[in-house]
This record gives sequence, C-alpha cells and structure tokens, in this order.
Amino acid sequence: MPTRRKRVILALVEGESSRVRGVEESVTVLPREVEQFVLDHIGSVQELEILLLLFSRPHREWTGESVALELKLDPRCCADWLADLGRRGFATPNIASAAAVKYAPRPWADSALMSLGQLYSRQWPAIIRLICSKPNEKVQSFASAIQMAKGGGKDDTRG
Repeated sequence: MPTRRKRVILALVEGESSRVRGVEESVTVLPREVEQFVLDHIGSVQELEILLLLFSRPHREWTGESVALELKLDPRCCADWLADLGRRGFATPNIASAAAVKYAPRPWADSALMSLGQLYSRQWPAIIRLICSKPNEKVQSFASAIQMAKGGGKDDTRG
C-alpha cells in the first residue's frame, strides 16, 4: 500500500491535490533563487530527491543501488539519474568505479540547494507543483516533430 506521501505526490502530479486531505491549496511563494533553480535544473521529483540526497551527504559515494535503497526507487532509474547528474556537473564519478559518484560542489548551486532542501522538507507540495508545471521536454519535442511533419514548422516555405 502506498504511503501517504506517495499518494499526495501522485495527486499533485496528476493535478488533483484537492482529493487529498491536508494538502493546502494556497499558493506558496518560493524564493526566486529556488524557483529558478528548479525550473532550470530539475526535471522530476525523483531527480530532485536524488540531488538533495547527494548534496546532504557530499562525501559519500553513491551508486544506483545505494540511492535506490535509500529512496525506495528503481536501481536502474537511479543509475540513469546519477549518470545524468554527472553529465550536468552535479556529480563526479569515482575514478576506480565509474558507477559510483558523489556530489560535485557547485558554488553557484550550493546556496539554492541548501534553501531548496530546507523548503522541500516543509513545503514539498509547492515544489512538486512547480516541477509538474514545467513543460515536459520530451512531449514538447514530440509535438514539434508532429507539427513539422504536418508542414507547420517555422521553415515551411509552402505559404
């Protein structure tokens, strides 16, 4: 049976938070730095939780398995998210084992992550709403491809 937090997250992702008792509908104003960081760098709730986990224990090395055990997620997905965080400079690989990474300090991001971690512990519904409000890049790309296939792209010279 899913935990209450998982039910609330699912309701927020589906845009149906009104069906879950105790989730406030009021609009929470997040600090601009935090909001911009989420909009620019966070693609999913799971990615956020993994990044916050790495940030909270910067000297520990993490693998997809260890993250999965900690956060109760799929190990293969966690390995993919860790690899992506590495490509974007938020994690550095272990030289001896490329599967293991640890948080890579980013001076420009550390302040936002500190604030984000504190806010997420108290106001996670607002942060999840913000993540879910972002346009999905894969859906946008698919929609653009369909538009271009139909002849509605910007480069359409058939006017």
